Amino acid sequence: VLALIPARSGSKGIPGKNLKPLAGRSPMNRAIDVCNALYDTLDDYVVSSDVDWAATERVFGDAPARRYGQWLKRPAELAQDDTPMIDVVQHALAEIPGPPDQIIVLLQPTQPLRTPAHVKAAIALLQETQAESVVSVVALPLTHSPEMVCRLSPTGRLFPWDDTMTPWLGDQPTRRQHAMPAYIRDGTVYAFWRKTVDQHGTIYGQDVRPLIIPAEETCALDTMRDWADAERRLREHDVACES
Repeated sequence: VLALIPARSGSKGIPGKNLKPLAGRSPMNRAIDVCNALYDTLDDYVVSSDVDWAATERVFGDAPARRYGQWLKRPAELAQDDTPMIDVVQHALAEIPGPPDQIIVLLQPTQPLRTPAHVKAAIALLQETQAESVVSVVALPLTHSPEMVCRLSPTGRLFPWDDTMTPWLGDQPTRRQHAMPAYIRDGTVYAFWRKTVDQHGTIYGQDVRPLIIPAEETCALDTMRDWADAERRLREHDVACES
């Protein structure tokens, strides 16, 4: 099993968020901490970044455990805001060869509430189902179900979001209890086989299984409000652990 941590230096929403201290430790270092706690599960992990490790260490410290773990410098063109994640994954897999049945876990630093248990659960589900990938998701409020969400047409008329389900607004359920549950990818963990990337050119393939993450165990890091909320939750967690 190989873990991949993509930690580029840039970000528009929160400048430098992957390397910026969050409740004492950067999101990148928090992802590394999870990998170090999984030394009995992972064979290795690699941090893919557009900066040199030496520069990062001088500013933020906390070098990864040297018993395993690699730092992979990626080209600047693979560290842009619009760089597809699959390009980053393919670059890392080309630099670090492995067998087709190798399991890859993608651990984006932007989920600082991730725990080793989340990663173990994703790996176990991938192995048990022999699916092509496992993707962590969080349930949306039922009011956000495609059955209840609306859209505006170019002429300003209101229609159901998914008109393949029901073509007219009056056909939509009006009570959230009657809506179909919906989920969104949350980025806690993606688990897939190396051969999935080779065969499909994506990390997903066609047989994708969900690892459902409770809402209280996930958070986004897209805005400064998200950052403040994550920092508060992490500090509360640290205080609870100390007590």
